Amino acid sequence: MGGFFNKLFLKLKERKVFRTLIIYLGGAWVAMQVISLFIDRYALSGFIFDMLMILIIAGIPGSVLIAWFHGESGTQKVTRLEIGLQSALITLAIIAGFITFNVRAGDEYAAPDHDENTIVVLPFENMSDNQDDKYFSDGITDDIITNLSKIKDVQVISRLSLKDLQISEMSINAIASKLNVNLILEGSVRRIGNQVRISAKLINVETEENIWAETYDREMTEVFAVQTDVARNIADNLQIKLSPKVKRRLEYTPTANLDAYDLYLKGRDYYNLYRDADNEIAIELFKEALKLDPEYAMAYAGLADAYAQRVLRYHKPRNWLDSTIVTAQKAIALDPEVAEGYKALGVGYAYQGLNELAIEANQKAIDRNPNFFQAINNLGVIYGRLGELDKQIPMLEKAIALAPLYSIAYVQLGEAYAELGFDEKAFDLIEESMQMQPDFAESYFSLGRIYVQRGSLEKALEVTRKGLSISPDDPGLMANMGQIEMFRGNYDEAELYLEKVYDLNLGVYSLMDPIGLAPGYLGYVYLKNNKPNIAEVVFKQVDATLKESISEGNDYYRCKLELGRNYAIQNKREEAVLWLKQAFESGWHEYRLAMTDPTLKSVRNDKEFKAIMDKMRRKLKSMHERAARLMAT
Repeated sequence: MGGFFNKLFLKLKERKVFRTLIIYLGGAWVAMQVISLFIDRYALSGFIFDMLMILIIAGIPGSVLIAWFHGESGTQKVTRLEIGLQSALITLAIIAGFITFNVRAGDEYAAPDHDENTIVVLPFENMSDNQDDKYFSDGITDDIITNLSKIKDVQVISRLSLKDLQISEMSINAIASKLNVNLILEGSVRRIGNQVRISAKLINVETEENIWAETYDREMTEVFAVQTDVARNIADNLQIKLSPKVKRRLEYTPTANLDAYDLYLKGRDYYNLYRDADNEIAIELFKEALKLDPEYAMAYAGLADAYAQRVLRYHKPRNWLDSTIVTAQKAIALDPEVAEGYKALGVGYAYQGLNELAIEANQKAIDRNPNFFQAINNLGVIYGRLGELDKQIPMLEKAIALAPLYSIAYVQLGEAYAELGFDEKAFDLIEESMQMQPDFAESYFSLGRIYVQRGSLEKALEVTRKGLSISPDDPGLMANMGQIEMFRGNYDEAELYLEKVYDLNLGVYSLMDPIGLAPGYLGYVYLKNNKPNIAEVVFKQVDATLKESISEGNDYYRCKLELGRNYAIQNKREEAVLWLKQAFESGWHEYRLAMTDPTLKSVRNDKEFKAIMDKMRRKLKSMHERAARLMAT
């Protein structure tokens, strides 16, 4: 045996196979480095590098074959065997390239799943004598939705899409048409003392027949077992095979203390009212639940969510986000399977600019609950903040599939399409959001911002004024008005609007929020209005606050963009370009606005700034092309 390998080694050496292979690999390495430089310089698609790797790998046996058949001295003829082997290698390379193209296209811009088992759970009717028990029937509804959402092969519509529907006045077919579902689960709950009756039936919309129906008369201690049984029966009747992991998740019992569960349901009911005072009540109820059961993971998750809303919705100090993170981590430590804990953790991380940690947390939430609308929507928003619009769009489209009447998701998706140049698509989506919720300020804010990007300032002014007539105190719309008037050169009017927003501390202190106010705009306007001393105060505050935030790990591109803007306004071009380059590397993608924004005028002719804009344009073009291919299919 050893003699055979010795002879083979000598034959390979004689035919210069080793030398050919070394030369080939050296050349391939150089080619990879050159291609990598071009991809980085011009923001080209990574598919080019993937194809190069396939060719290089296929070329290794190809170079060995060439050396084997032609490495000896003298002229060797090309044989049929050699042609056959080389043809096989070329065929394999083509197949690998085709597979890579399709896999990469799927990974980079995957269309949302649309399962044929699409179900909406209507609010279970409260049949108790005490009408105050509605929170309990609503809680049972939510828990059944949560359980069904854990089944990947069922698409479960979020309850958020039901809040403005007059369900009692609509037919089954009307509800199904409005929400694009083919299955409806409805039922009722009656609680008398320690007894509970839960009735449920699953309806096939097309035939209007009951696929399954059941009435449970149980002790309150069995309420979680009933919820599990409902999910299992629906899966069985839809012929869905549940994995052992999903079965374990469906059997989850959140607490053994029913009084704690009752307090938790009340807390969630107040939380869902989305009012400042009710949020405070929700916090106290979650805390009361935890006094009764200190290991109640879901109560910690609810508390973490309520803490996050203190900052995001009610504009309380940002240290509430620290409480969000600590409390969410406590929920996860108690039960690593609680998706709500990861979602709350993701919110805390995202609004501190810790984007990678936020992505990881939301992905874990979605893994545990594939229909978790809030986590899916939040993940899409984070991708947008990283400038990864080709990842953002399919996530937001999936979110809309799960909450087809939730207007904010349409606005967010519209903004993403606008950034890629699909303005008409963006206008259609935002128009849909306005039809769903005519008084929603965010729709007017986003529409005005798109018009500003297009350079249509008069149209932006018209839209924003209309929004302010509906929501006169909305900070985002006031910020828009300040920006528009600044772009129009009306600095006195711009100062009035921007001061109102800045006084609300929604610029420097909460740069994570959706209004996207550039605090440097106010400093710029002060300079234009001959108030250099006040402008200097703004510039110093922006500089100190944002640098501190970045030093604490905040990687949101807007922090670096605002620092770059700050220096550009002060004509400190070198520092401005340095921060703007870092902003681009962190996800800055607002190309059209950057090319017209007067606060960046001092750097617009800078060679390095032009290079940044060129890379940004190419990156957006690449994402635009991928989006266009998907839209065409």
